[in-house]
Amino acid sequence: MAFSNRSGSIMMSGFRGVIADNAGYEYDGKQSMDSMTIEQMIRAGLPDAQVEVSGADGVHFEAEVISPSFRDMPTLKRHRMVYATLGPLMGNEIHALGLRTLTPEEQGA
Repeated sequence: MAFSNRSGSIMMSGFRGVIADNAGYEYDGKQSMDSMTIEQMIRAGLPDAQVEVSGADGVHFEAEVISPSFRDMPTLKRHRMVYATLGPLMGNEIHALGLRTLTPEEQGA
């Protein structure tokens, strides 16, 4: 895969140049994304989260993210937290990501 773990930042190079983020992976910008890579990036940014990602076409994905960090947060802020873990890949390599964000209590209800 085009990602490799680096301590502290994600570096992406390709037609848009080099882009940095905090997920801890390197992406060369030449291959499509996969569900497992997106799960790893979300988990790296939200270590307390349970994450499931699906999507077979390499650009459209759905994710369920369950995290105690979401307590007392509106949905929009939860989604922004998840998008932040993916950084500049959102809207580029990841064309669309449908999100379901819950706290553990909401999941059990």
